[in-house]
Amino acid sequence: MPTTVFDQFARRTAAVTAQLTTLGIPLTAPPPPPADPDPADPWASSYAVPVDRSTLAWCTAVTLLAHHHHTGIDRQVLAADALLRELGVRGLAQLHFDLHHGAPVDHRFTRCLYCSGIGEDPTQPDCSEVGCAPWLEYPEHDHVCPVCHGDD
Repeated sequence: MPTTVFDQFARRTAAVTAQLTTLGIPLTAPPPPPADPDPADPWASSYAVPVDRSTLAWCTAVTLLAHHHHTGIDRQVLAADALLRELGVRGLAQLHFDLHHGAPVDHRFTRCLYCSGIGEDPTQPDCSEVGCAPWLEYPEHDHVCPVCHGDD
């Protein structure tokens, strides 16, 4: 039975969520506690959105961090939470860039860690989620990968 790229996404997500469940780590990270109302503190977090640890983006981030640091995913959970909370899916591109010591990642030679080289957003969002212009909305409209921007 041939394996599609989309099967790989499902397996990646299933493997990471199974590890989280085995380790007793919840699949949703609660929002951080409210910071002291000190407007002079530049590091105070104002993010009140929980992080879904069962998404492809989060599973990709924690896997990339664990492989880079040669640790288990349990040691990288908070880092992946922070990355997705602060930068969203586009944070994966920044992480990939940073792990290459600031060198640009040329997706002609390096497969995108999020879309596995297909160039499309693997979550297949609709135009309302992405914010496409009305004249671009049509059935089966593909959206480029937010990490590699469709570079191949």
